[in-house]
Amino acid sequence: MTSLKFRIALLILILFTGLNTIAQDEEEDLLEGDLKGQYNDLLDKSKTYNTVKTVRLDRLAYFKQSLNDSINSFNSRIDSLQSVIQTQSSEIETLKSQVANLTSQNEELQTKVDNLMFLGIPVSKTGYVTFSLLLFAILALLAGFFFWQFKRSNSLTKEAKKNLNAKEDELQDFRQRTQEKEIKIMRELQDQRNTVDELRKKLSMK
Repeated sequence: MTSLKFRIALLILILFTGLNTIAQDEEEDLLEGDLKGQYNDLLDKSKTYNTVKTVRLDRLAYFKQSLNDSINSFNSRIDSLQSVIQTQSSEIETLKSQVANLTSQNEELQTKVDNLMFLGIPVSKTGYVTFSLLLFAILALLAGFFFWQFKRSNSLTKEAKKNLNAKEDELQDFRQRTQEKEIKIMRELQDQRNTVDELRKKLSMK
């Protein structure tokens, strides 16, 4: 009985050791590294018969799976990059549109800065300044002309008043002299009348 148990235990130990060795061999048989390393490892672990490599199917399947995984990874990366490119292209178009809008707004602002609204009509600053200077010059000339006319009229008015005053003084002097002559003549006439009256009285007394 004891011998049977010992044999069973020994068999289990041998079986476990064999399975562990097989697992280690399978782990050692796995290809390592990237695709290039796995390919080189596949060739190194393959046997050669007259320049012909014999490859184990499990290793070939593992390499194929790694190759498919790499291809899928590359395809996924390509799709991701294409999505990024499309997103960036969309962002670039959006930025171009924004730049165009900003350029248009800048041109409108520049037009508003360079032009002024005069009576509802956009006029350039240069034209507005030229027009303002011309209008100011015309108004200055008109003001100068009217001032000269005023001075001339004022001078003529003063001279006319002076002449009028002189004429009035002459007229007043003439009236005064005429009045004095009239008074003198009236006195002389009265004296003559008095003389005539006296002569008449003397004649009547005789």
